[in-house]
Amino acid sequence: MRWNALAPALMLAALALGSPVPAYRGANESTLEDAFPGKYLDFTGELAPGGETLVRYAITCCRADAAPIVLPLDRRLGPVGGWAEVSGTLFVRRGAFALHVEHSRSVHRPSDPFIYR
Repeated sequence: MRWNALAPALMLAALALGSPVPAYRGANESTLEDAFPGKYLDFTGELAPGGETLVRYAITCCRADAAPIVLPLDRRLGPVGGWAEVSGTLFVRRGAFALHVEHSRSVHRPSDPFIYR
């Protein structure tokens, strides 16, 4: 067996074994629920059925990879299908983030309804 063929694999293994474990503060192994509660947030989105959730799609590369960003609210807002701009404080409800709405207002659908990452 040729050692020069094994050298890259051995170097990669040494790097992996010698690297420190990443430290995540304010989170546990299975969730980030402790990382953001209490943070203030402004968000604009479309009201989903029920009127207690805002949704907006985020694009990383192109429209084919659009993924919904869903923000549950602590109260019902205006008519379903309308757009709203909300601000408030994040909290954890049933293991997921939700927003305690402090201010809200109806807005027109943006000319570009997507968020770009």
